[in-house]
Amino acid sequence: MVALRFGLSGHARSGLAPGADNATEESAPGDADGDDAYEVRTAASDGTVSTAQLVSVTVTDVPEAAGIASISPFNGETNITVVSDIAVRFDEPVDPATLTDGSIILCVAGQEVAGRLELSRDGLQATFSPDDPLPGSVLGSIEIDGDQIRTVDGTAIDADGDGIAGG
Repeated sequence: MVALRFGLSGHARSGLAPGADNATEESAPGDADGDDAYEVRTAASDGTVSTAQLVSVTVTDVPEAAGIASISPFNGETNITVVSDIAVRFDEPVDPATLTDGSIILCVAGQEVAGRLELSRDGLQATFSPDDPLPGSVLGSIEIDGDQIRTVDGTAIDADGDGIAGG
């Protein structure tokens, strides 16, 4: 029977050293030299032959996608008047050129509702105003195309709330 010994070493500040309690990174690099590259040395030996390998992992920040701050009426809301507008509030200003027909759709009783879509001056709220009063006592839904609507810097919004742009 051959006994194999192995080891792992790294700087404690790297978050990858043995016993490190946090390997996450928010906005500031957590590695020893602040370059977002984490170096770990692995070694193994059977008492006769040994080997070592340096592993480097570079962390790249992925910006969070802007999302939807609120929708009015909210999901499940009842007793909405038949002349209600639909308001979608965004976390960041959106590009007016990307807010077009089809980017926000109101459906009532399975049918798309005709209306006009307007964006506030600050780019934070889109309002859909139906052309005609909505029928009473029916369910409606709002479809928001996160692949089409983009922030002023060109990033698709996270319309489905999964933390990923698009949806």
